[in-house]
Amino acid sequence: MTKTITIATGSVRPNSVGDKLLPLVKELLEARDVTVQIADMKELQLPFFDAPVSPLDESFTIEHESVQRWQRLVTSSNGLIFITPEYNFQMTPVQKNAIDWLYKEWNKKPVATVAYGWAGGSKAAEALQVLLEKVAATPVAEKALLRFTQEIAVDGEILDEAAVNERLEATINKLLAAL
Repeated sequence: MTKTITIATGSVRPNSVGDKLLPLVKELLEARDVTVQIADMKELQLPFFDAPVSPLDESFTIEHESVQRWQRLVTSSNGLIFITPEYNFQMTPVQKNAIDWLYKEWNKKPVATVAYGWAGGSKAAEALQVLLEKVAATPVAEKALLRFTQEIAVDGEILDEAAVNERLEATINKLLAAL
């Protein structure tokens, strides 16, 4: 049975490095006969969390169509990959907000991280892992950490193709093994 993986972008910037990494991740997944869905945060345009009750509450309902689309993407996935830029040692607010909108959908869902930044996005990846554990997802231990000026340029150009592919492959392998 074919598995479905959703790749969630982490930036809404028009020149996001993540937009250059997305096709690489997608291609590696499709080479393994995985169905890929894209959750582009620029397109989803999720509102800031504004529900009167927590998604943990049984009475929680989603009123926003964009959040309902996001919910369908997460629910229909066997696992997810977050492409995560690091902003001031944190994941982006758009990713945090997307995760905050859901709760039961994360239950034991395997989630992998492809992070990037000056230190490989390691602090953003750590923050993402803590949040995913809080919402009862299953973060994949192997993270692809890509450093500016070493593996990738600040504009997203791949500087060390072998290292990038090796890190992405290792992360994808761990995610697929967790499904």
